[in-house]
Amino acid sequence: MPLPHILLPAGRVWAGSDHHFLHARIIELSNRPFATAEEMSEEIVRRHNAVVGVNDVFIQTGDLCLGPFDQSIEYAARLNGIKFMVPGNHDRTSEAGRNKPAYIEKFRRRYEDAGFTLLPELGCTIDIDGVRFAVSHYPYDGDHTEQDRHTFFRPADEGHPLIHGHIHGQRRISGRMFNVGVDVNDFTPVSQEELLAFARAL
Repeated sequence: MPLPHILLPAGRVWAGSDHHFLHARIIELSNRPFATAEEMSEEIVRRHNAVVGVNDVFIQTGDLCLGPFDQSIEYAARLNGIKFMVPGNHDRTSEAGRNKPAYIEKFRRRYEDAGFTLLPELGCTIDIDGVRFAVSHYPYDGDHTEQDRHTFFRPADEGHPLIHGHIHGQRRISGRMFNVGVDVNDFTPVSQEELLAFARAL
């Protein structure tokens, strides 16, 4: 079945993933250059808001808040832009994370209150300046473990360039896959210009 297509509002598009706000252990796991989870979270917000305007469109591809939720969602709420989010396996609205429907619905409202429109966890397509992209938390293939996980939630490869996260520092670009995760993008969103240059070079 083809991925559902989402119409974005007008505006310059940015993308990012795997913020892991207030998740102290990710500093060690992904070798992030921060002393504390608070320092990391503040710097990610600062770098985001230095480039993303309030009327720009921001696509977040999952694993947004992993620290204590009431505190970590406050960092997400401070991010500029008209914000969209595809849930990742660590998000409270993820079926891949084996969360129950009532739990998912409760946290959906919390993400929405922080300014995010949630996109389908199974992925979708969007158009940026006339170029169609697939969007998912997951790459078409590959992981940061020995085997691909959450295969049911990975998008089918329909030939579109893919905006994704999940794999942290494993790679930035591979074939039609662009990892927009903060770990390989200087903790800064990836610009529309970078995404289009990548897609048009395929």
